[in-house]
Parts: sequence; structure tokens; C-alpha cells
Amino acid sequence: MSAEQKLDRFKQSILNEISRQEEEMHDRMEQERKSAFEQAENEILAQCYTYIKGETARLQTEAHRSGSERTLEMKKSVLRKRTELCDGLFEELREKLKQFLKSEEYIGYLKKELDEIRKMIPDETNMEIYLSREDAGKLAPENMKVCEKKFPLGGFELIARDEKKFFDARLDSRLTQMRQDFINLFDITV
Repeated sequence: MSAEQKLDRFKQSILNEISRQEEEMHDRMEQERKSAFEQAENEILAQCYTYIKGETARLQTEAHRSGSERTLEMKKSVLRKRTELCDGLFEELREKLKQFLKSEEYIGYLKKELDEIRKMIPDETNMEIYLSREDAGKLAPENMKVCEKKFPLGGFELIARDEKKFFDARLDSRLTQMRQDFINLFDITV
């Protein structure tokens, strides 16, 4: 083989080697580019996932808070309405009691209440009864000390000194107690 052919062959072999190395370098660069792209893509996906997870949690918290606030407002509204109805009902009762004070049945009611107490404590000599002047004139308890005291809705208070007992037959205190029992029964709390 001639020197020129050897030189062509040598040249061809160098060109083939350069081409092979160029191809390897190109493949390596392509692999590194793909790897860097995949790594960047994974980082971006991780950031997106973290962001979406955080926003989802924030939105759920906000929705829960908003729902809780709406529920609380609705409960408050229901309680306000219940309270209004309760107040209205007991204001009507108060007015009816004021009418009752003017009736003949009122003195019958006072006598009945006093008779119930007399059954429990027969000795009236150490009893003091507190009631209005008008009621004292109509009720006229005989053996007990009568003291004047005005009550908004009538009735009386009685103290049995020997027995150390106090009886409250005031209509305003009974109405207050009824209102409290009504509130407790129907769970009307604010």
C-alpha cells in the first residue's frame, strides 16, 4: 500500500475517531440536558405540589371558618328570635297578671296560697306577712303581723320566725321563675 493510501487511511481513521467522539459528546450532552431538564421539571413539580397543597389547606381552613361563622350567625339569629318570642310571651303574661290583680279571683288566689302555708306552719303568732295595703285590707290575716310592702305584680312574702322559714308568694318572682324555667326547658341561651 502506498504512502498516500496509508495517509488517506490514517486520515479516515482520525476523522472516524473524531466523528465517534463527537457523537459520544453529543449523546453525553443530550443525556446531561435531559437529566437537567428532568431535575428542573421535578423541582418545579415539587414546588407546584407544595403550593397546591398549601393553597388547598388554606382554602379548606377559610371555607371551614366561613362556614363556622355563618353557622354561628344563624344560631345567634335563631337565639335572638327565640329571645324576642320569649320576651313577647312573658310581657303578655305580665299584662294578664296586671289584669288578674284587679279581679276577684286574685284575693281567692292569695287566700289559697296563705292556706297552703298555714298547713305547713299552723302557729301563726310568730309570722310576719308582707303585702300591699290594698291586699292587706282584702286578705286580713288574723293572727300574724302585717307589714306593708308594695310588689310590682302583687302577692306576698311571709316569714315564720320560729321555723326560720321564708315563703315567697310574689307574682313577679313567680313570673321570673317561670321565665327562667321556660328558657332552660327550651334551651334559650345567648
